[in-house]
Amino acid sequence: VRGLLYPMNVPAPQMVQLPVKIEHDNVVDASGWVADVDIGHWFPYGAKYTRVVKMPGASRRLSNQFTVLTSRRHGRAAVNYCALGLFRRAVRGNILVIRHQNRSSELATNLHPCEKQFVHIIVDK
Repeated sequence: VRGLLYPMNVPAPQMVQLPVKIEHDNVVDASGWVADVDIGHWFPYGAKYTRVVKMPGASRRLSNQFTVLTSRRHGRAAVNYCALGLFRRAVRGNILVIRHQNRSSELATNLHPCEKQFVHIIVDK
């Protein structure tokens, strides 16, 4: 599963391959739950999950929802220079965006590079 990472120490967001914890004895459900994405590398002090179901400022629901992850403990994280450069906003810690599947909204799916500008709007709001 690929997501979009706004890293603290890099000026531009990056598409990253997200590690997913799987249950090897349950092959049918072995991949894709948003809750099974291993975020410990980017959020060592935990993360806050914010589900985005509609475009900010609009009433229409998105066909693919997104989850935006931010640092749970802002005081322990450094300033995110990527977000500062893009949005002119001081945010602490990494920001990670995961795209949900259309029909099974609890499952994660690949975020496509062509969706970056769209995701920037979501993260900026």
